Amino acid sequence: MLQLPSKALQKHLQEGRGLHFGEFLNTTCKLLMHHFPELLGRLVSTGLFYFKSSWEDVRAAAPMLTGFLVLHVEPEQRPQVDLEQLTAALQLLLKDPAPLVRMKAAETLGRLIFNRQLP
Repeated sequence: MLQLPSKALQKHLQEGRGLHFGEFLNTTCKLLMHHFPELLGRLVSTGLFYFKSSWEDVRAAAPMLTGFLVLHVEPEQRPQVDLEQLTAALQLLLKDPAPLVRMKAAETLGRLIFNRQLP
């Protein structure tokens, strides 16, 4: 069973505090890559699958998930991911009919390029 440090996630799940999904996902991905870096390839592949979801919110969350995973993994684990495939998939999402999906894809590309995760 997957167990992550609860203190890191509790700050996002406090009663009376609205959940900021991006911050929560960022923290979750950071913890996943710290404790389970060998899952990077599988998690990114799953995220890429959701790029094609019929649900707009899922298509918008998928690039955030994949981007945060790649951002927080150690450099020696990055070969698990085909960064060219990820870049191409994110670029396709820039043409999505939903503005939220395009925005999240652009944010993810920008974040990965700014942090030198993509060529």
